[in-house]
Amino acid sequence: MRPLNAATACGAASSFFRADRGLSAAKAGPDDLRYRSLTHRGCNARFVGSPDYVRVAASTEQVVEAVQQAVREGRRIAVRSGGHCFENCVDDPAVRALIDLSSMTAVHYDEERRAFAVEPGASLGETYRKLFAGWGVVIPAGATAEVGVGGHILGGGYGALSRRYGVPVPVRRQRRLLRQLPRHRPRGPRPEHLRHALADPLLQAALSAYYKQHYPRLQQIKARWDPRNEFRHAMSIRLPS
Repeated sequence: MRPLNAATACGAASSFFRADRGLSAAKAGPDDLRYRSLTHRGCNARFVGSPDYVRVAASTEQVVEAVQQAVREGRRIAVRSGGHCFENCVDDPAVRALIDLSSMTAVHYDEERRAFAVEPGASLGETYRKLFAGWGVVIPAGATAEVGVGGHILGGGYGALSRRYGVPVPVRRQRRLLRQLPRHRPRGPRPEHLRHALADPLLQAALSAYYKQHYPRLQQIKARWDPRNEFRHAMSIRLPS
């Protein structure tokens, strides 16, 4: 690798991030000096991917364009935000197109939807700082500041406030349910409306997709050690039906 002077470095940076102003995400293949850095961002060094290329997206439009191109080319896609996945979901050898979202770090309040929007590349640390400094609010997520919001939230991440407010994915639903649940629930069947609300089929489908063939075995373990389902939240393994 040749050393970079200031002019070369600025030129490389300009070339790499000029996609910020357009519809095409920056692209780095195996011959690109940035490829190794982008493919070695994973936290678990056991897994290192070797995709045909990495696309670094800085907007929703760029993500759409990158996905469409990969689909047209018949390449399997994986997405990375913070890079802290312990498994090989991103670095699987079958992945041929990696979409890196680390440049998408915006945090803002949507007036029309009356909701906060956090882009997937934002780290937990910067998300906490922006939410608290801007609006005096927080989300019940994890304690590791470098973890990316995208994978952490969709993967069912939790933190110190989760015992009270639940996990970040269904945070609005859980806050609503917390106002209905008694502090010390008596034993017996759960009220019908709460039982259905907590058994979100979309969340359970996500769990099944994540654990794959291991999910039924986890259900058996759950039935053995927690047959009354005392330890539960919206992302819990469900008892066998």
